[in-house]
Amino acid sequence: MSYDLSAAFNAAQPVTRVMSIPELFSTIAHFALDIYMPLEPDRTRSNIGPGVYTLGAAVAISHVCATWESIQRALSGDLRNLIELHLENVFWGSLEAVHPPHEAYALELPQVVDLRLYNVSSSLLVAIKAPRLEDLYIAHMTVSIASIYEILRHSPLLETVSLDDCEYVTLDVGALDQPGASLGSDVGALDQPGASLGSPFELPELRLLDLFDSQFRDTAPRCFEQILEMLSSDPIDLAVSLQVGWTEKLVSLCLHHTHRHLVPNILFIAEDLQFYRLPVVPPSPFSPDMVDTKAGHAILAYPDLDWIFAELPRLDLHEQLSNITFLETNTCVVDYGGDVRSSLRTLMCALRNVETYWVNNYLRSPSDSDWHDDSRLNSCDCLWKCLIPATSGNDKRLPLPRLHNLGLRVTARISTDPLEEVCEVLKIRGEHGLSKLESLSFPFIPYPQSNNTVGALARSVSWAPITSHAAAVPAGDQGHS
Repeated sequence: MSYDLSAAFNAAQPVTRVMSIPELFSTIAHFALDIYMPLEPDRTRSNIGPGVYTLGAAVAISHVCATWESIQRALSGDLRNLIELHLENVFWGSLEAVHPPHEAYALELPQVVDLRLYNVSSSLLVAIKAPRLEDLYIAHMTVSIASIYEILRHSPLLETVSLDDCEYVTLDVGALDQPGASLGSDVGALDQPGASLGSPFELPELRLLDLFDSQFRDTAPRCFEQILEMLSSDPIDLAVSLQVGWTEKLVSLCLHHTHRHLVPNILFIAEDLQFYRLPVVPPSPFSPDMVDTKAGHAILAYPDLDWIFAELPRLDLHEQLSNITFLETNTCVVDYGGDVRSSLRTLMCALRNVETYWVNNYLRSPSDSDWHDDSRLNSCDCLWKCLIPATSGNDKRLPLPRLHNLGLRVTARISTDPLEEVCEVLKIRGEHGLSKLESLSFPFIPYPQSNNTVGALARSVSWAPITSHAAAVPAGDQGHS
């Protein structure tokens, strides 16, 4: 009854204000947008004049709608007070006739700190000027290296930059410094002799640079090289992911940026290479499940492991590799085919200061489905047999010559006895003049059936003398020790 009385009371109140037509259209449009997302533009209509898009619930927005008017204001560059701008799945057919993709269409965003563009027509935003921009995310777009260069050069406060699965158009960004320059799409100009990269830019606040491509595009590696080459600052966290197209230059640029800021001392090898820095490298038998990445990290994802194992020693990275003292390899590397034992040994010969080496059959995240993967364990013996020096008379290099601690952390049964194999590996290393280990750790491997194996392992370790200061035991309380 109270509800009926309240409704009657409200109905009897005078109407103070009636919605205007634009407000009414806006309300209807927002209601439709909440239920049905916008559809593709009606290509049967003429592109002349304002773009007409059909929304859910058959609502057509035109210039009389306040929402449409706000979009028109946005396109006119009236964005003085905007702080965040997120555009997703935006295609403007009418703009393509007025502003072709090869012409500059600058957008002034003086207050924007967060800009996210996902699947946006390249003709909408070719050049952006956002001097206060802190976070930039561009995904699934066709963009030119010149437009990226312009955004980064005019956004000195950037903290995070992410490029995700974009189609990249390369051109000579050095031409941007010339009067009357146009942001054209001179494909491949950067590959021409003498091509200029323009002046380098600094991003002193940059915390994360994430460059990702999973679509096998041949333009992505070149674009990533250009960004890293032009960037004179070093990000705290660097992630570069490429399904194909890794080059010597790209690897070298990644590690040079990483070394200048991070000076990593830990290397994890799985389907990617992960570099970390810890103030104190954890000694064996401790192997960190998760590394605190607050100090920064670098990830080189999806390179051909055979290639990169062989390539790293040949690059001018002696100083970077000499800082690595902790190496951990995941058993997933055997899934990538090739001669893993030989190529990993080549890398180990270049890691001359590694003191601790672990083999694991789980990925860095304990929640990963790889935690109990038995399928690869029968072929992962190459990950410790690669510690055996090469049998070739011409190759005198020794893998991990300063190795002190060795650990195998496999969580399932293996058809062969890894402990017997480790004994043989350490025996051969000793025959080549390599010193004994200081510690061995096998936390998930059953106790060996043969005492000979235990004895051989014990002889492979250099035992430090132990001094015992036992307290006096009262007579009559002496027991078994």
